[in-house]
Amino acid sequence: MTLSIIFSAASLILCCFFFIFFRVYIRRRTGREDIFSGYRDEVNRLIAAIDAATDRDSQLVEERITALRKLLEETDKRLAVYVREFENRKNSEALYTRLGRNAGLNKTVTEDGPSAGQNSASIPAAAGPAAPQTELFSAAAPEKTNPENPPAQVSFREQVAGLAASGLSAAQIAARLAVSVSEVDLALSLLGRR
Repeated sequence: MTLSIIFSAASLILCCFFFIFFRVYIRRRTGREDIFSGYRDEVNRLIAAIDAATDRDSQLVEERITALRKLLEETDKRLAVYVREFENRKNSEALYTRLGRNAGLNKTVTEDGPSAGQNSASIPAAAGPAAPQTELFSAAAPEKTNPENPPAQVSFREQVAGLAASGLSAAQIAARLAVSVSEVDLALSLLGRR
């Protein structure tokens, strides 16, 4: 009987020990400090992940901004070239117009009709019969020359052609005619095409 009492007492002591141990363990695991420390750790991990993602996104944004600045600089350069080419084109159109006026429109109207190379659009209505309008540099009608009445003025093209035939350079021709070298070059190129 003493053995059974000792065994029962040992079992009772062992059960009390396990009860106290598990109670303390459960209180420790479910206590406020443990739960808060778990939450703190989780929040700290989330903050670290958000910081890493933010740093990565900010680097991507900075790279995109740098690429956009380069693209804008390139666009500005292209726009400047476009504006310069547009101005050059306007200047060359004005030059063509002026050369056309110098080449064919400066001749006077003779008694028989328009002189050679004159555009029919510049003839007054009473000067002669109506002729269809032609473009400035087109050779729609053959030129008539009257040996008895030479033209009053030599056209710009003819002056350039004559001076070029005598062996003068474009700069020398421009100096003699008091025009720019580019006008002389343009007139020479038009003469070369014809």
